[in-house]
Amino acid sequence: MLRARRYRVFLLIAALSALTFYHLKNVRDWDTSAAFRPEGLTKAGGEGQEKGKTTPPKEAPQIIPPQIGNKQETTTSTTLSRASSTTATGFGGLSSSTSSLSTSSTTTSTLEDVTVPKTTSSASKVTADPAKTNDEKAEGVKEDEQNAEFGQKGRGRLEANPSRSGLPWPTWAQQKEHFPVPTESFITLPSGKPKTIPQIQFSFPEESDAEKVDREHKLEAIRQAFEHAWSGYKANAMFHDELTPVSGEYKDPFNGWGATLVDTLDTLWIMGLKDEFEKAAQWVKKINFTTSGRKDIPLFETVIRYLGGLIAAYDISNAKYPVFLDKAVELADVLMGSFDTPNRMPVTFYYWAP
Repeated sequence: MLRARRYRVFLLIAALSALTFYHLKNVRDWDTSAAFRPEGLTKAGGEGQEKGKTTPPKEAPQIIPPQIGNKQETTTSTTLSRASSTTATGFGGLSSSTSSLSTSSTTTSTLEDVTVPKTTSSASKVTADPAKTNDEKAEGVKEDEQNAEFGQKGRGRLEANPSRSGLPWPTWAQQKEHFPVPTESFITLPSGKPKTIPQIQFSFPEESDAEKVDREHKLEAIRQAFEHAWSGYKANAMFHDELTPVSGEYKDPFNGWGATLVDTLDTLWIMGLKDEFEKAAQWVKKINFTTSGRKDIPLFETVIRYLGGLIAAYDISNAKYPVFLDKAVELADVLMGSFDTPNRMPVTFYYWAP
């Protein structure tokens, strides 16, 4: 009696399994990859399919994400590969990828630094609006002309070339703060008499006459090598960022404000070249940190070379040259805009230009 009941259970399970398999076999959309198969490789046994004939693949579903911003750039391309990838990166590092087998129309909508791609796949022919296309072409040509006139942006060592038309470069102006810091968040600077800092310099023992002669001979060799490099910069690249010593030409990868001039100030003082230091102080007065032939400012390089060089020269000369502090404040006012972010973390390449 018990065995008969077991057999009934097994027969019932087998019957249900057979019915389930038969039902799933007749479902047309069971294989979702059929929409991405090339022609001639469709699944056999579909409804309305005759023997020996093939049916075209299904049209891929459309994926339309929400649009952001009001500036759009439309491009049309024909792809033969199984998958085409469209990647957009911005402030949030957003990326996406889509698959396509036919002509695809890709529209990218931008809002400041955030880019969201909008991609649709369709087997039908894509038609473009002639008026819109002409506007986009005109906008692209205008942007190319601006890049040629004012330089491109976004690389660490980007030359700040002179204006091709001879027109003056744009001038920085104080901008409205987008993310102001609440007054209650300010930290009050300490007041009172500062504490004595212990000496960090090494205490050298008394040297002999021979050791002194040897030391001074080495110092003079170093000073002569420095004077050779400084003279080459003065003669061929003054007010530019770098000297190419073999060709005698110059480069301006740091906004063309004279990086070598500012970066050398404290070295001139340490070397005892006070006359050259006086001349350099007069040259620093001519630097204008509110304009450049480059759209962006590399924040790290600018802080360590320009801002650090000016403050170091002001400190090492015992504050006798106010021009160094004045120029440091002028540059710092420009750089403060890079910290105008929601979390106050600075932008590494600050697009200062209006």
